[in-house]
Amino acid sequence: TEALNPKTSLTNWRRWLTAHPRILRLRRIPLDDFIVVHHPDTVAKVLRSSSHPREEYIYSFLRPWLGSGLVANCDPDCAARRKLLSPALSSKHAAHRSDVYRESVAELESVWNSRLSTDTECKLDESGRSIVRADVVDVQAAMRLLSLDVILRCAYGYTSHCQRSGGRAAKQQVTVLASESPSENALGAEPDAIAYANAVPRLLSMVVDRLLNISHHSDFFYWRSSAGKEYHSLVQTAHSFTHQRVQQRREEQQEQDTLEKKPPGTVHHKDFLEMLQNARSGNSSAGHQPFLASLSASQIADLEADLETFVFAGHDTTATALSWALYYLAEHPEIQEKCFQEATSDKLLAATQPPAAEGLSSDSDDMPSSSDGDVDPNAKMTKATTRLRPHQQLPFLAACVKETLRLSSVVPFIHRRLGEDVELAGYHIPAGTRIMISLWGLHHNPAVWDRPEAFRPGRFLPSGPKPQAKSCPGGQRDAFLPFSAGGRSCLGQQMAMEETVTVLGLLLRRYKFSQQTGTSEDDRPQPYPTIVMHSRNGVHLRVEKRTA
Repeated sequence: TEALNPKTSLTNWRRWLTAHPRILRLRRIPLDDFIVVHHPDTVAKVLRSSSHPREEYIYSFLRPWLGSGLVANCDPDCAARRKLLSPALSSKHAAHRSDVYRESVAELESVWNSRLSTDTECKLDESGRSIVRADVVDVQAAMRLLSLDVILRCAYGYTSHCQRSGGRAAKQQVTVLASESPSENALGAEPDAIAYANAVPRLLSMVVDRLLNISHHSDFFYWRSSAGKEYHSLVQTAHSFTHQRVQQRREEQQEQDTLEKKPPGTVHHKDFLEMLQNARSGNSSAGHQPFLASLSASQIADLEADLETFVFAGHDTTATALSWALYYLAEHPEIQEKCFQEATSDKLLAATQPPAAEGLSSDSDDMPSSSDGDVDPNAKMTKATTRLRPHQQLPFLAACVKETLRLSSVVPFIHRRLGEDVELAGYHIPAGTRIMISLWGLHHNPAVWDRPEAFRPGRFLPSGPKPQAKSCPGGQRDAFLPFSAGGRSCLGQQMAMEETVTVLGLLLRRYKFSQQTGTSEDDRPQPYPTIVMHSRNGVHLRVEKRTA
């Protein structure tokens, strides 16, 4: 289990990738061995087959928290569940989501602008735009709250103002000027949202801690330990937050029909909760909202599990991607400048305009996508797919996001159990074997990628270098899988790319990010690969407000 310790595992993996570029066996005495795959040939053979279900034992540690939601659900026949959830992530809701991204970034701006220093001596950046003196910000904490704000608005239509927490939630955001006044820290922020934001990273860490501690694999011992009691308490915090949102909606529906109360001509934007309740009750009509009271107890339990999964997966992974993207752009100011130029062009505004402004129906079907979040070039094109979304309108920003997802794989490892015998890299692997797919290893494999440790967004531009042809006959399709592949690939990959590119562009229009001067190696972000690739010590950057 020491080989899987988040503190040392990436160092181990770099060594293993050189010695074993396709496959290796990880012995775990006294537990079963893992077969680890991290090459396009071996990874694709496992992920793109429907014969190999998720590893029940590993994902069972998530189930007390995420219940029957798709992340923790190991049912091999999950197509019906995915079909139920996918309309909520459809591109026909992209215009409304763009409004949410702008509103959430605007709230972050108001928080940062009230705290960033306003030095009277401004200086000019490379583009001639003036910037004020910088303050140090933990952008990992800030992005976590921003992404939570976004997902709560999309999931429940709920404005939590969690970004107004004054820096206490999820560690301090602005380390220089964070207020210690309780009255200022409140600022309208909902305490239950803050508690939820703080619970999620701790829950993820505790799941991995349990996995590494063999004595905690037993429910009997774990739930009686101090760690088990803490985990249970945090799960209750998360469940209580979700349950409160559902109960609040139930009360609203019993008081009045919200659709009838809206002024004529008002566009009604469904949130995830409303779409899920309609789908589960068998009614998807836009003109009628069935009462949540009409759903059975089991339907409510499944609904809350799906909401819990949507909020967790939809905010923590996106926040992590944004944090690492800002870090890499701070490391490479010349690349950040190119992103700034693209973000200040008309492309960003065009990418976030409602479809109706371009003569397209807002009820268009979803765009067929590939495993990296792009439109699938081999899919049938419709009128709906002619409207480019942010990650197609802003190619260089999108390339930077993809290179971030390669270098800092947001979900570094996933697990399967072979449902049948299979040959991997010339080895016969019997059915029942546990397989660890190292997406981080796949994306850092020197047999696949040239200079894998370098931040080179050009890899994802049409004219850029591609994975080495001899080692990767499937090309980038199987060498780059940030959202997994096959029947269990990420349902929200289009929304994730859309949100990350849009938010990144909006932030770069207003701020310049740079590394702290005199930063020691210990102060640099320390990747900590649990279920999500957080930084163990935050991502602290100097943030300079750009002025006109």
